[in-house]
Amino acid sequence: MQVEVELDGDNMRFVSLYAPNTNPARNTFLSSLPDLIDLAAPTFVCGDFNSVLDPHVDRRRHPSYAGPSERGNRRESVAALQSLLAATETFPVWRTRHPTEAVFSWDHASGLFSSRINMIWAPMLLEQTIKDCCYHPSFLSDHCYMLLTFELRDAEVRGCGSLMSRCWTIRHTVPSFGPFGPSGSLGTLQTSLLDGSGDFMADFSF
Repeated sequence: MQVEVELDGDNMRFVSLYAPNTNPARNTFLSSLPDLIDLAAPTFVCGDFNSVLDPHVDRRRHPSYAGPSERGNRRESVAALQSLLAATETFPVWRTRHPTEAVFSWDHASGLFSSRINMIWAPMLLEQTIKDCCYHPSFLSDHCYMLLTFELRDAEVRGCGSLMSRCWTIRHTVPSFGPFGPSGSLGTLQTSLLDGSGDFMADFSF
């Protein structure tokens, strides 16, 4: 889902996605996104990517795990994610700020492995405006949710001039599924936008 919002008179776009959890469907989905995302305004890409940028630091496996197999490597979508980053002119905020730290946003019910599959990518144009980015546990889901705060202080926005100084928070909430499961009508993926005082500004759900 892609929405456009006006912040202090200037436009920004937010993409909220939920990628398939297996390949080749996931790679096909990710490769289709550049044609659907409009970069006429600075664009944040948020979601459950069901894949990781670096399996070595973004996945954790039980010591009994024997190591990646050829089949396991084919399940990854590293190249597709990197291509999407380049195409959307974004950067992975949390990993950029924490290049070696291991944090995971989802734990398998078996406890055998964990992954950091929930991410927020910010437009490179606004890299210097990011104030904070962190994961928090959720009692409603087996995923962590993510909070990103950015401050638009005289930031030059393509096609929009400059923005007044104001702090905003993106709260990306992981999927919560009803009785119909991930493909059912009760599944939701939510991204919320709040201003610096914590007041609700916009809610994007599907």
